[in-house]
Amino acid sequence: MDSRFNGLWKIDLGRSRQWDWSADKWVPDMVEREDIEICLRNGVLEWDLWAGIDPAVNMYAKVTIDGDWAPYICRELKFATPEGEARRQAEASKLNMPLFRAGETTALLKVIRVTDTYLVRVSRTPDGRTANYIMSTELTGPDERTSILTSPDGQPVYHRIFTRAG
Repeated sequence: MDSRFNGLWKIDLGRSRQWDWSADKWVPDMVEREDIEICLRNGVLEWDLWAGIDPAVNMYAKVTIDGDWAPYICRELKFATPEGEARRQAEASKLNMPLFRAGETTALLKVIRVTDTYLVRVSRTPDGRTANYIMSTELTGPDERTSILTSPDGQPVYHRIFTRAG
């Protein structure tokens, strides 16, 4: 597996987009921050994500490539203001996602290797009964990675560009 996935990646907000369901078009991504530390060794992918500012959330998964389902865990959830919780509830409702708390499994993940530079991450609800989202991750340059997130019915949600940090 291509070790070029390894390292810290930061979202390029100038080029990343999210789907606006009400306007039926792509708009600038509303996430305030998204940093992802990826470590891929011996067929095991570790994914440590920090997203947002208020709220700020830290998510973590350790998944065997082409292996069994593994938990995607909310390690930490921080609110800087009372408005942060309201924003989180509105965003979860808009994306039809459940609210979660620190320490909880938010989804079950399976990662499939398509090529050495292209992975697909499939998710289910924590109880394993319902399909959740699908995210493709592709190395699109020496220091660039693209992720596309789709809903279970194939509708676009996010198109995010990440650049290697440091």
